[in-house]
Amino acid sequence: MKKEYRRILVISYMYPSPERPYSGIYIHRQLRELQQRGHEITVLNPVPWVPHLASRFTRRSPSGVVPHRYVLDDIAVYRIPVLPLWGSSAARFNGAAYLPSLLPTAALLHKRHGFDVVYGHELHRTGFDAVILGKALRLPSIAMGHGSDVHTLPLHDTVIGTMVNWTVRHADRVVVSSDNLREILLGMQPEREDKLFVNPGCIDNSDTEWKSETVTGVREEFGLPTDKQLVLFVGRIIPQKGIQDLLQVAMLSRKNNKNLHFVLVGPCDELPALPKMIREMQLNDLITCTGILPPASVARIMRACDTLVLPSHCEGSPVSVMEAMASYLPVVATTVGGIPDMLDHGVAGYLVRPRDADALSATINQAITQTRETIRRSQRAHAKAHATYTAAASADRFETILASLN
Repeated sequence: MKKEYRRILVISYMYPSPERPYSGIYIHRQLRELQQRGHEITVLNPVPWVPHLASRFTRRSPSGVVPHRYVLDDIAVYRIPVLPLWGSSAARFNGAAYLPSLLPTAALLHKRHGFDVVYGHELHRTGFDAVILGKALRLPSIAMGHGSDVHTLPLHDTVIGTMVNWTVRHADRVVVSSDNLREILLGMQPEREDKLFVNPGCIDNSDTEWKSETVTGVREEFGLPTDKQLVLFVGRIIPQKGIQDLLQVAMLSRKNNKNLHFVLVGPCDELPALPKMIREMQLNDLITCTGILPPASVARIMRACDTLVLPSHCEGSPVSVMEAMASYLPVVATTVGGIPDMLDHGVAGYLVRPRDADALSATINQAITQTRETIRRSQRAHAKAHATYTAAASADRFETILASLN
């Protein structure tokens, strides 16, 4: 008789919280759909915590009291204070450092709920933890890789590479967000082929529905020019996302297309030099930085822009591309990670080589021109997004993975 895997213990460093309501929102969307289908989801969310006494010996400020439990869409989330290891050398071991805090709570909750499986995100951190917790609790484990934990960090750090290899070898199932990431892991451990699955992130359909509001009204609300063509970037504002390439394109637009304005949506704290870079390149009049916005606001801005550009140097399967596809917004992105598969190798969007500002500039100018070809690509992208990148489709794929554990 086949076992039903209904009670799932999730370990995730990224998860929406009262302080950061959009962190790991794509993970929550999938879990919310599974919860609505009758699965019982419990989340352990390790939170770096610095006691007041310890703050005297580190540059980190004290974290204060961390709430231990809250409920989000009927999902119980336990925030577990963990003492992180600071510094690039020590931080590589944070996955292991979280375990003394996670294990007692996981064991107590397992005794209370009787979990069927442990599901962890990030192969070198909480995915690694999920495999060890699974062994300790005698439960099967599923580890999820998202992007840099597969194609970047293991190449530059032997400790992280070793942890990723161990996780892939010992997890009962490994899930990644794109075929490209799966091929990388297969190159590392080809014997695990039947244990490796692909399940991209997902969008919220309600955010991509058309609202009865004008483009001008949305632009005015967010302080965006009403007389320009808007080039939108959504994501973490870090060098790996090709931000410097995008700034170069903005400079080129002064002679190639003076009607462009660039909108950056996302947290700027990871690239504190950005304001200085914009000022030194004399781009203040061409760029608007909005900071972090709710998903519903991002969707509204997408409907008021002319193209989404993602000039990343490395990627998994970015949710911003999914959201743009679902919103009929033409996408210009680089040929890295899972992006070519998402855009059907150019059939559903525009692809350029990374680190090529001239090609990126020319392709943006092509995408914002509403030719029949641009419209056809956007229609294909819209159809694919609503068939492949919904929470329901993501949950379907995950239930298939659960069923394979039998």
